[in-house]
Amino acid sequence: MLLRASELEPSDPSGSTSVFSFPWFRGRLAVVGGLGALSYAGSLLVEAQAAHETPVWISAHAAPVYPPDLSCCGVRCGVLPFVQVNDVRAAFEAAEICLRSEAFGFIVLDLPPAQELGESAPARLARIAERKGCAVVLLCDNAEHYPGGPLVSLRIAVERQPLKDGSFLLELQVLKDKHSFARTHTTRVLHGPDGLY
Repeated sequence: MLLRASELEPSDPSGSTSVFSFPWFRGRLAVVGGLGALSYAGSLLVEAQAAHETPVWISAHAAPVYPPDLSCCGVRCGVLPFVQVNDVRAAFEAAEICLRSEAFGFIVLDLPPAQELGESAPARLARIAERKGCAVVLLCDNAEHYPGGPLVSLRIAVERQPLKDGSFLLELQVLKDKHSFARTHTTRVLHGPDGLY
């Protein structure tokens, strides 16, 4: 069932701009990579929707994200558009259209292992994201080596380790932050959807 943003239940967002929270990504192009990148993106979606932002998920991945898993993590999939494209170039084109429309406050690009990717497309996204105050996150297999050019504002590595109680430990490490020289690190404990081991 599709819902309008105005039909969402009211929330009390803190407005925090702490490191690793959704507001930290506003106006920036970020690369998030590693085994736990999808889990972290899910938590950012929850925060964005709680702040009444409209996100969009654009995937060029052969194995796209499974929406019921996002739903189990608290994402309101009824108000989350999913866009499936054939390649990375089309993903960047779709993201640019979404940015210029000013209809979205958070754009996730779920990308396959690095392909031929020049710096012009990421550079355009970075400039528009900064101008519009929109968060753009590129999900990939390796944040350190995925291309994107010098205008990438953030690079975050996310690793996921199973715990004995069935939950997962996410380890988040800032590899690059153009707003700070600190290589910040944090951990989070998450519970996966039923059937995930």
